[in-house]
Parts: sequence; C-alpha cells; structure tokens
Amino acid sequence: FFKQKTAYEIRPRDWSSDVCSSDLLTRARQQPGVDAAALVSHVPLNNIYGGGAQQGVNVPGITPKPGQTMLKVTRNIVSSGYFSAMSLPLVSGRDFDGTDVRGGRRVVIVNETFAHTYFPDGDATGRAIDLIDITTNARAPGTIIGVARDAHYLSLKESPKPYLYLPLSQERAGEMTQIGRAHV
Repeated sequence: FFKQKTAYEIRPRDWSSDVCSSDLLTRARQQPGVDAAALVSHVPLNNIYGGGAQQGVNVPGITPKPGQTMLKVTRNIVSSGYFSAMSLPLVSGRDFDGTDVRGGRRVVIVNETFAHTYFPDGDATGRAIDLIDITTNARAPGTIIGVARDAHYLSLKESPKPYLYLPLSQERAGEMTQIGRAHV
C-alpha cells in the first residue's frame, strides 16, 4: 500500500536492532494514510510457517504432559504497534513499549485461551512464567504484561489455542515482515 519511486531491500543481520526496526517503522508510520505499522515474524493465516514457531513454557502449578519436560505453545515475535496494526485488542494489560529492552525483565503477551487455560482463577496479567528454548532448554523468567483477544493464526476454521507474543526488542529474529493498517 506504499507508493515508492525506488525499491529497496533491507536485510539486517539482526531485526531486533533498535536502529533498523525503529527507522523502518518510523518511515512507514509517516506515510500518508497509514494508521499503524509493525514488524512480525509470522504473518497470521500464512500457512508457510504454521502460524508461528514453538516456544517452551513453564507455568507455575501446571504439569507438562507425561514424557515432556515443558509445555509447548505457538509464539510470534512482534514489534510494538502490532496489536494496533492488526486491530487486535488487548483485553487487559499493556502493549510492548520502549521499556521492554534486551537485558531487562522478559515480558510476554498471551492470548485469552492461554490465560484461561493456564490461569483459570483470574487475570494472567502480572503473572510469572518461564520461557524455555526448546533446543537448549535454557530458561528465562518472564512476566505476562498483557492479554490479547484470541485470533486466527493458521486457518479461519481453527479452534482457539494458547498463543503468546514476544517483543522484537528482546528477541533475536531472522526474517521479519512489515505489516500495516491504512485508510484511503
């Protein structure tokens, strides 16, 4: 939806570079008619990547299935502004922002199904979980800062499933896609 006289390609080694992602998003958000823009590792309803990647999680009080050492849920890496660009409301908590930096306390936004499945006694916002790398088993403590409305990730026919979002500002991400919401 952007009109441009010259095409260019950006291939940074690390999309979580604040300079790269911030500059790209600033330029996109300044375009006439653009209401919101964000970067995302897995575009919803694009079945090339199955709606997201697998993320290991430990939720206090929840035991993984027999034979498993962790819960596995689907996750997406997104920049700030993703929920606005997708018109996906947060039902509680806050969006990712400039305080969510690499080296700081890890933060996560979960969907309603994740919140209801693993925290049936109340709001998941403010709750602690462990994020686990499924290849190395490295653990990092995290805090749920928000709950997003359920969405379709792989198919319009899928039933809601637990899903979580990690901030680009705290993650190393390879290929990212710029998304936007605009008016004419």
